[in-house]
Order: sequence, then C-alpha cells, then structure tokens
Amino acid sequence: MELRRYRPDDLREILSLIQETIHGVNSCDYDEQQIRAWAEGFKNLAKWQKRLAYSETWVAVQGKQLIGISSLLEEELLDLLFVHKNFQHQGVAGKLLKCMEKQVIQADRVLLKTEASLTAKPFFTARGFEELEEQTKMIRGIPIKNFRMCKKLNR
Repeated sequence: MELRRYRPDDLREILSLIQETIHGVNSCDYDEQQIRAWAEGFKNLAKWQKRLAYSETWVAVQGKQLIGISSLLEEELLDLLFVHKNFQHQGVAGKLLKCMEKQVIQADRVLLKTEASLTAKPFFTARGFEELEEQTKMIRGIPIKNFRMCKKLNR
C-alpha cells in the first residue's frame, strides 16, 4: 500500500468508494433511510471536484486500486476518512490519519478536529481523540448522529 496526493482523475473512484463504504460498513450503525441520505451526498461530481481541489487530500492505493481517502480542510479539520469496505481493519485508516496529523503539524497547528460517525468513533477514541459533543446533523431532512472530536498533536 502506498499513500499519495489526490489527483482529479481519482474523483469518480473516490466517490464510489465512499458510497460503497457508507452502504457496506456504516449500515451497522445507521438505518436504511440515514444511509441513503448520507450516501446521496457523494454523487455530485462538480461539488466534490471543487471541494477536494481546495483541501489537502491523500489517497491510499494498493496496486491500481484506490482503497482509502483522507482530506483536511482549513489545515485542521479532518473532513473525510474512508476506507474501502474490503480493506477494513488492515491499517489503512491509521496510515491515512498519521498522514493527516503530519499535515496539521506542518501547518503549525496543534489540534486535529473531526466529526466522527457512530462507526468511526471507536477508531478515533483509540487514537487519542476526545469527544467534544454528540450532535445530530440533518442531511436531506434526515437526522444523523455523529460526534465532534479533537486530538492535541505533539510537534
């Protein structure tokens, strides 16, 4: 597995990976209506092309297959961290997270923030993130619970 910066030609594969992960992994913690509303947000190519172009985005690749993505907004907000449903629990997310932590430190910041799903919260807690608050976000009119979390980084 290698990590590299996002390229615009990765976009379709990234959006497919995220949708499949939401449907295949997050469905253990969210109901069908929530999954559908959440995954629907990753279909607009133009929106995500613009968003990823303005973020610090890295992908994990094995062979020619994209197996994970992470992105950072505003130098300290972990916006996306998704691993392909067939590559869960193989260290991909941990490597992507370390990469994002390095980017935050290089930007001379000390906090890494995220909004973790019910599914991802144990992963972040195990890696030193603290829960700031539980929140309910409305996505396409559907309430979806997640957690604002942060981690103080050592330089």
